[in-house]
Amino acid sequence: WIEVEDTPNTSGPQLPARRRNGDRWPVHAVARWKVWRAMPHTRLWQASDWTFAQDTLELLARLTDDAPAALWAEFRARERILGVTLDARQSMRICYVAPCTDDGSPESLVSLDSYRDL
Repeated sequence: WIEVEDTPNTSGPQLPARRRNGDRWPVHAVARWKVWRAMPHTRLWQASDWTFAQDTLELLARLTDDAPAALWAEFRARERILGVTLDARQSMRICYVAPCTDDGSPESLVSLDSYRDL
């Protein structure tokens, strides 16, 4: 398993101001990008991964309510590749773990001393 500290990624790239065709990004696409770029496992991404994510977002921007099911299926398949759902991350063997404290122990670790007086 790949363990990734469960804290937002703050180094993900900003979305370009305009789409490839010069149009502005739809509001729902901008919101989706903000979620994706902050996901903890995106710290592991390289430039090619971010390019794939941006291509996926371009596909989302082109989808409409009456878009063919095949386009929606392609978008969902790409989301799975990006690991944006818990199920997708589990199949990729990515696990979010509690951040460590200054002494290197996980934040969620409970000391045995707290149980001694029960």
